[in-house]
Amino acid sequence: MDGMDQRLSELVEDLTTSGEPQLNPEKMKELKKICKSSEERLSHAYHLLMTQLRQEHAEVRLSAFQVVDELFARSQHFRTLVVADFQAFLELTLGTDHKQPLPPPREVARRLRQAAARAVQAWSEKFGSAYKKLALGHHFLRHSHQVDFEDVDMRTPVERRRGEEQQRHRDRLWRARAEQAVREMAETEEEVRRCLTEVDSIHALDELRTRRIPFAGTFEPVQHRCRAPRPDGQLCERQDRLKCPFHGKIIPRDDAGRPLDPEDRAREQRQQLQRQAERPDWRDPEFLRDVEAATGVDLGSARAGGRGKGKRRRHPGLTDLRQQTNTARTRIAKKIFAKAAVQRVVTAMTQMDQKKHEKFANQFNYALH
Repeated sequence: MDGMDQRLSELVEDLTTSGEPQLNPEKMKELKKICKSSEERLSHAYHLLMTQLRQEHAEVRLSAFQVVDELFARSQHFRTLVVADFQAFLELTLGTDHKQPLPPPREVARRLRQAAARAVQAWSEKFGSAYKKLALGHHFLRHSHQVDFEDVDMRTPVERRRGEEQQRHRDRLWRARAEQAVREMAETEEEVRRCLTEVDSIHALDELRTRRIPFAGTFEPVQHRCRAPRPDGQLCERQDRLKCPFHGKIIPRDDAGRPLDPEDRAREQRQQLQRQAERPDWRDPEFLRDVEAATGVDLGSARAGGRGKGKRRRHPGLTDLRQQTNTARTRIAKKIFAKAAVQRVVTAMTQMDQKKHEKFANQFNYALH
């Protein structure tokens, strides 16, 4: 692979993994220039883009499709390549194969489906007469897959039927709830009236027994602030009356957060020295900053004592799909359905059954089970 091919690969990766909704115009201009140099490089770009269209990330697919759309409109050779593998292209951009739906994020997948449908419609109108397979693909989508190119949401037939069924189900639920509410109101009308009468009677009785007791003194709002130095260099702005939950007893401090009382200042210095002595040398912020400057990896010097691993993502612009699935529900499910946890439950239930059998084994009714 020569330098031009290497640069072409870099451009395709940069354009498709930026996570941005629009392509970088400068990089796109450079990619077009390389593709114009020869059909071999244009074919290479096509295969690189198809590889990106197969990635399980909707943002990568959307950007790759945008590149394909621009090259499709400008190159006859590129159109021939796309049309030759048109079915795979439709499956990867429109999700026509229900066994292989578009990957997450869901909102980006919806935008990809919309953009691809609009592009196929435009391609068919402009180039359908020259590319029979393109016209047939458009006809196939409209009539066999029932793709409504006028539908702004561009839902697949399966999604459309599912949405209609969900809407009908919601309508039935609301109708049933409304009817139930009407019945309950009719059944409890007399009881509600009786309760209102009792409430009125009790209220009148309470008014006869009510008396007011004045409280001496006035509430004095807290005027001072904690002003203890925080790890980020700012001062604590909490206005607790006596004790800050993070920094302890509130004491007078100067504008820099230093205690005004010499005893308090000496005590905080001793505490700081003790914390530094307990911290390992490799967690020293200055040492971490030196290592970060040499390696370019974030080791957490800005949050000394934190638990960050400092691992950089390869494509930070893309949405982290693993983080999207890292919810409280999934974390709890991992703990509950972990193999060790399930084994403990099975063992406990087996022991309970064994104890039950030992206790009631001599009784006829239980011995049958």
